[in-house]
Amino acid sequence: MRVIVTILLIIILHVPNVFSDISSDKHRVGIVISKASYKHHWGITQMAAHGWGGVVNLAGIPYDCLFIEDINPQNNLEKYDCLIFGQCKYVADDNYETLIDALENYMEVGGNIILDGGLAYFDENARERDHSDLDKLFNVHDTGFKGDSGFRIQIADNSHFITKTFEKKEYITQHLVNGLHIQQFQDPGEVLLVLTDEKKSYPFLSSNISDKNRIVLVNDFSTWSGVPSFFR
Repeated sequence: MRVIVTILLIIILHVPNVFSDISSDKHRVGIVISKASYKHHWGITQMAAHGWGGVVNLAGIPYDCLFIEDINPQNNLEKYDCLIFGQCKYVADDNYETLIDALENYMEVGGNIILDGGLAYFDENARERDHSDLDKLFNVHDTGFKGDSGFRIQIADNSHFITKTFEKKEYITQHLVNGLHIQQFQDPGEVLLVLTDEKKSYPFLSSNISDKNRIVLVNDFSTWSGVPSFFR
């Protein structure tokens, strides 16, 4: 159980400073899922919503649940210290440009982002789209599906205050059910956890800091690497 709680807290608390006083009512997280993703993969979308709800509950942070379809530049997203996008790979064309505008505005005022899986890779009819605008906004690129059931999650950097109790290269999960879809930053960023089989390694949890924002990538936490894997 210690490993499960640790990995959840690593993810949510790796957005520094914004949650320095989580008892304060002024701090709030927005957990975002997509109706289009639910249409195509309801089980994964449901697991993402439940999983991230559990994460922020464990961290003791107030949160709201949002649909991508309800986000627009007029929304008051500034009240959220962090927006968590859980397995939102499918986004309707009618919502795509609106989402980009809203996120640009949100990040301009210092908003932080956690991406669990790719964002808006496909439209509502499962057609792959050019998502380069979002990739540029987050400074990320997609490297495809990597790994298999021979891979585990391992500590890559134990200098963080949460990972410091672990040894570097210590495994914190058993073998996963499957590989993961990997996103990573265009520049190296900071990698805390990796997916590895000791021969090949890919970033599992990484972050990148700019003057205004922190973007955190956690690759497919709501699918093969998350709670289902821990409790298999």
